[in-house]
Amino acid sequence: MIIRSLGAVRSRWQSEGPSQLSLSELAAAAGVTGEYLCRVYGRHVGMGPVSAIRTLRLYRAAELLSSTNLGVAEIANALGFANEFHFSRSFRVLTGWAPSAFRRDPDARLELTVELRQLGGLLRLL
Repeated sequence: MIIRSLGAVRSRWQSEGPSQLSLSELAAAAGVTGEYLCRVYGRHVGMGPVSAIRTLRLYRAAELLSSTNLGVAEIANALGFANEFHFSRSFRVLTGWAPSAFRRDPDARLELTVELRQLGGLLRLL
């Protein structure tokens, strides 16, 4: 079920680039209700499906901030955020860092749980 919902994410990302899918889209792809999909993700990943996918996108952003010279706006655009402000706010909520401060601090790191790393591997995002 998780794999089917991730298949919808991967398919959308391949055709349109990274973007956030709604809970109803993910549930429809998995063939279950949104409530049930949230319970399954919660049990296996520790968070809901929409949060898990957003966290993976932000983890990828952290990697890009650390390893490239891309601007914050370019990273936000590449990962499907509506705009730089939305990306920066989401990044700060997850990490406690503004993207530019994260980039400047050589000790800044974002660690994912094993479950999220596995999801990222299924999406081939990490």
